[in-house]
Amino acid sequence: MKLSRLDPLTLEMRIKLVSEANQRGHWGRGYQRSKQQKEAVLCAWLVLGKPTFKPPARVVITRIGVRTLDTDNLARSAKAIRDEVAERILQTDDGSPLILWEYEQKKPLPITKYKYGCIVEIMPWSGVKP
Repeated sequence: MKLSRLDPLTLEMRIKLVSEANQRGHWGRGYQRSKQQKEAVLCAWLVLGKPTFKPPARVVITRIGVRTLDTDNLARSAKAIRDEVAERILQTDDGSPLILWEYEQKKPLPITKYKYGCIVEIMPWSGVKP
């Protein structure tokens, strides 16, 4: 299936995003979490057929979790996801002014057995900041 430039691209992953700023312990555990998140993006990207998306783009990263995080911890929890989306799909640096990054969070549905997840939506953007 060929996507047009106007079709949003949606990646869904069953991965737990935690606030790295509040984690204690060995640095290797944080590295391992980051690696798992990047691998989850890679797998979701491969399932979709390795599509690319040319900036300017608006990217909404939605964290699904039992507890909510404050805004700075929410953005920090999705840093590895952001890096991988920028590199693999947008083929640019995550600091590019041509990308508008937004973060949301919601609680899991009571009917699902999965308590954690992440949804990444990539859509066209006018390039004008709100």
